[in-house]
Amino acid sequence: MSDLKRKLNVAILGCGRIVGHHVAAIESSDDLELIAVCDLDLERASRMSPREEVRVYEDYRRMLEQNPEIDVVAIATPSGLHYPHAREIVGRWRKSVVIEKPPTLKFTELDELVDLAAERGCHVFPVFQYRFNAPVQRIRRGIQDGELGDPRIISIRQRWCRTQQYYDQGDWRGTYSLDGGALTNQGIHHLDLIQHFGGPVAEVFAVKATMGSRIEVEDSIVATLQFENGAIGSLEITTATRPDDVESSVSIIAANGYAILGGWATDKLVAYSPSPDETETFSQSNMDAYGQGHMDIYAGVVRKIRSLGEPAVTTTDARSALMLLHSLYVSADEHRSVAMREAVQFAQLGAYDHTLWSTYQTAN
Repeated sequence: MSDLKRKLNVAILGCGRIVGHHVAAIESSDDLELIAVCDLDLERASRMSPREEVRVYEDYRRMLEQNPEIDVVAIATPSGLHYPHAREIVGRWRKSVVIEKPPTLKFTELDELVDLAAERGCHVFPVFQYRFNAPVQRIRRGIQDGELGDPRIISIRQRWCRTQQYYDQGDWRGTYSLDGGALTNQGIHHLDLIQHFGGPVAEVFAVKATMGSRIEVEDSIVATLQFENGAIGSLEITTATRPDDVESSVSIIAANGYAILGGWATDKLVAYSPSPDETETFSQSNMDAYGQGHMDIYAGVVRKIRSLGEPAVTTTDARSALMLLHSLYVSADEHRSVAMREAVQFAQLGAYDHTLWSTYQTAN
């Protein structure tokens, strides 16, 4: 059977809340076959297995040893473990990896992973599925074809609720070592979107705080941004909203009009001045904040592996979001403006913690 006809075999490592979207995207594809799932909690992994034929594991090394036909591993473990898991799977097992957001906690780790994948003949696929929300794609098209025109001001507001109960679900949550705060965990999609719309950011100034929960990391951050093209922007990310999620919005003032993305999951086209009648057409009703973009991510996996086109999201895209993330953290920590050209990294984010990490890693 030719490589173009053979289904690509996929395994999943980590079976938390997001994994149902990976399973649905893989199962709906004519080009992919889910053959194994793995989690340290075997019962949780079993619940994520959609068919009896899908093998269930609690040790990912055993999964890879017993299933050499695996082509791609989707990694959805705690954020700080994305890099060590991906590094081993790419380096030792020569498998391509789909990595949930953020793909790594440091952009230098992503650089190392990309180089290793090239050396091993496989690929790294970051996940930023918000790009594929219908209103996001409509606004992006309006910017690119000149209908909306070049952005002048871009404002992000993500006002979500994450209570102490949420952070207490796992001791990795709310830590810089394995999670990051509201900006890293919930806001990373918007760090991607703001540059997806406005182009590269040149300079930032940020203030952060922890006000709603007893956690190590920030649950709120506010920042101003200067783009390379002269546009300006603002960013407000919080998980301290009470009692519920309120909004996840993007407002764009552009050369030829304005656009507003809204809803609690950035899935509603609230306003689009060049064509006001399109707001309903390009709005969605996602059942959760994850949306439907994982199907686009996996379509890109198939294209790239089969040399038919480019991935849905590139590692360059992911690196830009990570660099912005670190610049914002350093700005808030050092109380100063940070230029992106400084390529700074916030030392606490992703710092190794043996006690914490050992809880979530399979022993060698």
